[in-house]
Amino acid sequence: MKKAGLRNLPSTHSKKIWAPIAFLMSTIYFGGLLANWNRNKDIRMEGELFAPSISLVKTGIARSLSGGPGCDRIEYTYTVTNTSTNGEILLNIEVTDALLGGIVPGPNIGSDIGNDGAMDPGEIWTYTAYYTVQEADIVNGQIANQANVTADIQGQPGVEISDISDDGTPLDGEETVIDLTACQPGISVIKTGGLAIDGFGRPNCGIALYSFQVANEGTFQVLENVVLNDPRLGGNIAGPSSGDDNNIGFLDPGEVWIYNAPVYNVTPEDIANGQVANQATVTARTQNFPGIIVTDLSDDDSPSEDDPTIIDLTQCQGGISLIKTGAAVADIDAGIGCNFIVYRFTVTNESAQVLSNVDLSDPILGNNPPTFDNGDDNNNNLLDPGEVWLYSAIYNITVDDINAGQVINQAEVTADVQNLPGVTVSDLSDNDSPLEDEPTIVDLSACQAGISVIKTGQAFSLSGAPGCDVIQYTFEVNNTSIFYDLDNVILIDPLLGNNALAGPGFGDNNNNNILETYETWIYTAYYNIEETDIVNGQVVNQATVAADVQGLPGIIVTDDSDDNSPLENDPTIVDLTACRPGIYAIKTGQALDLSGAPGCDIIRYTIEVVNFSWIYSLDNVVLTDPLLGVDPIAGPDPGEDVGDDGILAPGETWTFTVDYDITETDIANGQVLNQATVTADVQAQPGESVFDLSDNDSPTEDEPTVVDLSACQGNISLIKSPIVNCDEIEYILGITNNSIYGQELENIVVNDPLLGGDISGPLPGHDIGNDGILSVGEIWLYIAVYDIQQTDVENGQIINQATVTSTVRGMPGVIVSDLSDDDSPLEDNPTVVSLVQCQDPALGLIKEGQVIDINGDGCSESIRYTFSLKNTGGMDLDEVILEDALLGGQVIGPMIGSDENNDGILSFGETWTYEALYAIVQNDIDNGFILNQATVTANTVAGDIPVFDLSDNNDFFEDEMTTTTIPNDACTDGGAAIGLIKQGVLVDTNGDGCSDTIRYTFTITGSGGIAFDNIMLMDPLLGGQVYGPVVGSDQNNDGILSPGETWTFEADYYLAQGDIDTGNVVNQAIVAGEPVGFDIQLMDLSDNDSYVENETTQTIIPIDACTDGGTPIGFEIFNGITPNGDGSNDYFRVQGIENYPDNQLKIYNRWGVLVYESEQYGQGNNLFYGISEGRATFQKDKQLPSGTYFYILTFTGANPGKDSYSGYLYINRD
Repeated sequence: MKKAGLRNLPSTHSKKIWAPIAFLMSTIYFGGLLANWNRNKDIRMEGELFAPSISLVKTGIARSLSGGPGCDRIEYTYTVTNTSTNGEILLNIEVTDALLGGIVPGPNIGSDIGNDGAMDPGEIWTYTAYYTVQEADIVNGQIANQANVTADIQGQPGVEISDISDDGTPLDGEETVIDLTACQPGISVIKTGGLAIDGFGRPNCGIALYSFQVANEGTFQVLENVVLNDPRLGGNIAGPSSGDDNNIGFLDPGEVWIYNAPVYNVTPEDIANGQVANQATVTARTQNFPGIIVTDLSDDDSPSEDDPTIIDLTQCQGGISLIKTGAAVADIDAGIGCNFIVYRFTVTNESAQVLSNVDLSDPILGNNPPTFDNGDDNNNNLLDPGEVWLYSAIYNITVDDINAGQVINQAEVTADVQNLPGVTVSDLSDNDSPLEDEPTIVDLSACQAGISVIKTGQAFSLSGAPGCDVIQYTFEVNNTSIFYDLDNVILIDPLLGNNALAGPGFGDNNNNNILETYETWIYTAYYNIEETDIVNGQVVNQATVAADVQGLPGIIVTDDSDDNSPLENDPTIVDLTACRPGIYAIKTGQALDLSGAPGCDIIRYTIEVVNFSWIYSLDNVVLTDPLLGVDPIAGPDPGEDVGDDGILAPGETWTFTVDYDITETDIANGQVLNQATVTADVQAQPGESVFDLSDNDSPTEDEPTVVDLSACQGNISLIKSPIVNCDEIEYILGITNNSIYGQELENIVVNDPLLGGDISGPLPGHDIGNDGILSVGEIWLYIAVYDIQQTDVENGQIINQATVTSTVRGMPGVIVSDLSDDDSPLEDNPTVVSLVQCQDPALGLIKEGQVIDINGDGCSESIRYTFSLKNTGGMDLDEVILEDALLGGQVIGPMIGSDENNDGILSFGETWTYEALYAIVQNDIDNGFILNQATVTANTVAGDIPVFDLSDNNDFFEDEMTTTTIPNDACTDGGAAIGLIKQGVLVDTNGDGCSDTIRYTFTITGSGGIAFDNIMLMDPLLGGQVYGPVVGSDQNNDGILSPGETWTFEADYYLAQGDIDTGNVVNQAIVAGEPVGFDIQLMDLSDNDSYVENETTQTIIPIDACTDGGTPIGFEIFNGITPNGDGSNDYFRVQGIENYPDNQLKIYNRWGVLVYESEQYGQGNNLFYGISEGRATFQKDKQLPSGTYFYILTFTGANPGKDSYSGYLYINRD
């Protein structure tokens, strides 16, 4: 329904920041936040701001003839309401419905108050009529149509109003749709089947048994003439066997019939296919609607699907498996060898079918098939189900096999399925599994000829002790074959000369000079160590062995020696470093107290100095350690110098022990790290010395010795635990002194960036002695609260860590710290708080009403509704839409200042306020009250989840309707509203013959005989607030939009290329104002031609339009303005200023008072129209009088030639 009067819009406080209006307009511009009334209603009236109107709501329900739910007829209810806004009385009300053949009789008895045929404002009449459901309606599944109501207006002859029915609200004009899907018949059939079971409990592969369930899936319709057909079973199936409860042949709603079908004889073709698959069909006729026939294809388990029923026959196909294994042997009854392979075959019947004509073949055996050994339990030559037959065969190994190193192949078994002619089963052999088909591989690598040699060496003196005179080499030569003997064995080592080494020393067990299989020969040889070997520190080389293969003339096997393995060929290395003079030092340390127990007073260092040479003695041994002073360390310890001769003999070890006093710096560092150095002279080698840097554990390395002092620093731990609700988290932080050696800690600082930094504490009573000292084992607790943010809820968790630091009492330079853990003093895992439980979005809406006198005549005529909307859930919401049918649909808002961040987002825990006026009608006074509800919808910012709530009268979590009491002496002359029309025309601003600008004209008027002030016009397309009105619009020049007055605003929009490409510019503006004397803000969205509608304004842009609007060539300042609204010199014009956006303009009056200041002057609608923006002498938004002013224009970025321009500006309002 559309009113001719202006809409009542929500009111808000106008003396606050207007940013939310700008945001709302942006939302409207880009997303169409508010819906328009664009119903097709014909209202005939002349020059009024109020309109008579009528609404029709049509609802219906499908019933049986007895009145209960059913499908015989539709009971329609028509609700007609006089929705006139100015007390019009309606006559000659006529409801027509083409579905029911025309005029609907009525109204119902009691609907016409006074039974006078006149419908007063707010009066509601109801009509009831019945429609008989037709077969076509059932087929369509619904009945959809609309009725119409017309009425005459008392006292206005010839004026008729009408309305097309809606299904629920008087504003939408939607068809009434009666859902008849429950009246549609439905049928289903489920077919199940399986093989019969024989007397032994095994599947009978010759017979299949089927069962059918036929069900009436409808709600109301009885089915008859039920026919179940299965072509696999010969056609129609007799039945049902059970389920027809009343035995009358009708399939009632919800009834299930059971059919037992005749047996099906499984065919060989079925078994060959591995399955029997098909479907049955059921059909039936609807009893009350004979033309409606229902049908269904069977499913195997569901009434809602149509899958075929499949009986698996793979077990009837027969199945056979073959496993083949093999082993190489010397003889049939002998052990491992290389003459024959003994193969074993295992054939198994893996099916329920008896198999005949079993044939096992193996191509490697040629014409000699495997021999059947056993397994035919009843000697009937039939492989019964589960029976296992065993076969064996002998294969003669060939030279080629040995050269190949293996024999690889497969066998195959085939058999016929008894009683199923033409059905054959087969299997390729596997080496170990009945389910796989991998070939059998017999490894013959041991049958190949092979030899290996291992060479080891050790340095000796001539006396036989370890020394540096000779190297004794030992060679182990092994025949690696299990099949071939070797002769003519030749072992050569170039280090020992180019001749074959003599030998073997032993190992030739029968002294026949043949290296037989598995035989190992041992050779020994000596090498005289040379000076160059000692210089090199080692001797590195390899030997080589070669031999002939007996029985294989011309075949030679060889091997290069390895130092420890017959499978590798690494050279043999004999270490001779001990043949040179050398020394090493190993230094270890332990932190102790003065009593010798573990502690933090001293480090006791033990330094072992070793002469690792075999032949050189050392003297003048000097051990120094800069950590322990500049002087050599005294020692060695008593008893360490064998013979007490000051000579470190070969292999001798001296031990030095020395204590170091730990310093505070050491403890602060957490460790002491250093090295000692040892030097010595080589006896009998004048001028030759040796030295070494100490290592912590190895004679061959030089790593510093590190003594860990972290336990001396003291130890502190921090555990951070949360207590969670969805508004805040209370964190409990517990710190403990875990020091090992009794260190007391002070200057405790707990820091958590999540909680704002340092946390005060500890809690009272936790600092024992209240001395600020955290003693060993003492625990301090801190508590801090974190307010949960929306981003935290969207993330689903909060993860962070705190830090504790302290100093060791008495050692201010020693700082200990710890990162918090969630549950352990030994770990540093962050504390994770899950907020999943807080992510449920929710809204709460409270609607309250207050009767007020808006026009000041002493009689209350309006209700001021206040809506409080709160985000009661855990997620930010946007796209908020508040609707109230009583107020004509969507309520505009929220009030200025309600949106805390001015971002259009109803944040977690935020509350918005809306206000709106409702004009009381006579029916409200007669009833004595108004009862209704509003609704609100929104979407989550993250995830776009819809949220909804019905209003309550006083609680965000309830949904009770709001009741507003109407006094008997209330009036019906309310209806204060404000209206806005926005229109645009193309103009050529720079006179080049090409349209480049849209000039928008805005007209604003009020209604209800109410004056408005604090008028604010906002348009996001034009950059926000549109200033005005044009001169002469405000007739009294008092800033008040008086009754009957219309204000005009104008603004230019410069075209962009995107506008030309799109072909149009579409948007809306919004106006807000307050009834004079009331702190209630009323709003309206612009329409293109009507004050009572809210359609967008569309301006068509031709393809030849230009984009140089507002961009004249050059730069020029015009120093005179005449702000009279005639479109010429209405603002301070600076030609070309739009090309230099980084600017600032200041305008002063002749007394030097700043009256206007703006950045980015000339961009969009940011222009000086002679309106003050000052903060001192002149009030903001007030017209400046005629006179001379002074301007300063400065540029902070690009400029037209200078950084600053200044001069005089004259305003002429005469």
